Amino acid sequence: MGYNYDGPTEIGGLILKPSFRGHPLKLGKLLSYVRFLYIAMHRELFKNRVISELLPPLEDDGTSKLWKHFGKRFTELPYQEADRLSKNNKEFIKSLFPTGLVYTNLFPSDVQNDIGKVGKQTQGVKAMLQKIGFEYANQIDPFDGGPHYIAKTDKITLVKAAGQKSVAIGKPSSKAKWTLLATQTPFRATAAMVESHDSSLVIDKDVASNLTLKAGDPCWSVVC
Repeated sequence: MGYNYDGPTEIGGLILKPSFRGHPLKLGKLLSYVRFLYIAMHRELFKNRVISELLPPLEDDGTSKLWKHFGKRFTELPYQEADRLSKNNKEFIKSLFPTGLVYTNLFPSDVQNDIGKVGKQTQGVKAMLQKIGFEYANQIDPFDGGPHYIAKTDKITLVKAAGQKSVAIGKPSSKAKWTLLATQTPFRATAAMVESHDSSLVIDKDVASNLTLKAGDPCWSVVC
């Protein structure tokens, strides 16, 4: 068991309404990516590393095999109850869980096989994180065995590539790319085809209206 009292920043899970999943514009990816644009815009608020805890394969009822053979034996709590409790109070983990080495070969083979693996529905998230610079942290969640993926904040490709330019309103040319745009105050974001120049972003009038932008206003962007 390990403890960290100074970060890193954690990005949590996102749930996209089922009717929007599989959309040709990849709305789930945009919803996830916009967080990194926000981090770039407010870098001083975030730690130097970002971590994501990925879900492992779970049972049909949403419980964890590892919890049944490990955590429950020390806490006598059902998985969902322990998960809810840990969100506000982690002291029971420190006081009840073992502090020494845990030999995973004492667990049944199917439990061992799930440790550090991601579930079927989380495979896409794993691929997305790896694409933008996250790597397996060689550590797992002690509740369900799900792997942790981590990256240096300034090395995340979306954070590195994000920047601020002034807005030009017009019709983007064939050089336009699918881009995330965001305003600072208040924070608003959208995705659009944008033609980027050294100091300006050409966006159409509808996009400008959606973000309440006018020509010459500053706008953050990152190609996605």
